[in-house]
Amino acid sequence: MEIKYLGWQSFKIRGKEAIVLTQPFEKNKTGILFPKTKAEIILSKNQLSQEVKTRISSRKRKTGPVFFSGPGEYEAERVEIIGSGQSFWFRLENRGICWLNEKNIADLKSIPASQTDILLIGLEKTRSGWSNNVKQLIDYFSPFFIIPFPNFSLSEKELLVGHWSKDFLDLVDEESLKPADSLKIPENEILEEEKEVVILKPLAK
Repeated sequence: MEIKYLGWQSFKIRGKEAIVLTQPFEKNKTGILFPKTKAEIILSKNQLSQEVKTRISSRKRKTGPVFFSGPGEYEAERVEIIGSGQSFWFRLENRGICWLNEKNIADLKSIPASQTDILLIGLEKTRSGWSNNVKQLIDYFSPFFIIPFPNFSLSEKELLVGHWSKDFLDLVDEESLKPADSLKIPENEILEEEKEVVILKPLAK
């Protein structure tokens, strides 16, 4: 499995069953054109504009990706999906993955925390106290393999110095906060039950 951060709240998760995209972003809202990419499944709290749709194609489906929005239980390309408000839980390569809008922690009530291995946190923008929200998520899912992400506006220096609470830093190894381009997890790799934080850099503008 490979996870890339495309920017804002958008992630690309490539598994053996399918490629899943979360929350493709609009240029008129972000000032950044969504990159051309492939996916079989799109999970989004909003409908997509035609501009964004034309930039996403499927490797398998002639009709294009399958789109899901809102609460409900779904299945596509052998991928189990649970929608909860503005968040989604799904299973790829036998790992439970939760994509959560950082502002909507209440959505977790319908997410199977005990079956979640990887947490993807989408940020619309960083703000005071956001790292305390992330700490709440770690506490909620603990022990847990967790991946919070910054948005385009943060430099690596700002990310490492100014946007984490002391309580949060007490939980993690600060060396692990160096941003990476992607996260690759072998299918048979056992995720440790320790709190691990991986920061992914967004793709270049």
